[in-house]
Amino acid sequence: MRHRETGLPHGIVRFVNEDGLIAEGSHKHGTRHGLQMLYWHASKVYVSLYKEGSCQARFDFDSNFKEINRGNNKR
Repeated sequence: MRHRETGLPHGIVRFVNEDGLIAEGSHKHGTRHGLQMLYWHASKVYVSLYKEGSCQARFDFDSNFKEINRGNNKR
């Protein structure tokens, strides 16, 4: 979705790439805000929590959804 007045990403935004990348998350006035999910080539899933564009927490999972990393690594 885009903001009516600014045209910036706002609300739930989904991106699907031909190469197998699926990204979904919430945005507020063009910046990441809230839950973000990145599904990469059926091999890894990244789940992150953002506050006004700043990564607060990140969880990485393998293809079986087994946690392989946890932290607040910024992307």
